[in-house]
Amino acid sequence: MQLVTAPLSSTTEIEALYNSQIIDFESALPAALHSLGSSANEITDALARRRKAEEETKQNKLNDEKASDLANRRAEADIGAIEAQTKKTEEEAKVVGKEKNTAPPSRSGGEK
Repeated sequence: MQLVTAPLSSTTEIEALYNSQIIDFESALPAALHSLGSSANEITDALARRRKAEEETKQNKLNDEKASDLANRRAEADIGAIEAQTKKTEEEAKVVGKEKNTAPPSRSGGEK
């Protein structure tokens, strides 16, 4: 029998492969812990903790994206309301301006 693959010999090699995204944590963590002398139970527990942390990170990212999306939709709604209010105010100002120009001159103060 001939060995076809060479086992990883150091945590430095494992780290380099993981950082360059050649292997994922599912491969890197057991290899690194094994090279450090961890037992099978310790490796299994470490993998379970890492999977849980990955899931929480993924969930937090989804929650952040949902919150950001909601904030963007609220901002767009606020902009729409402000634009509508501005248009209404401009129309009212035009009406008031026309009324001032067409109203008869008012008599003020001095006559009795």
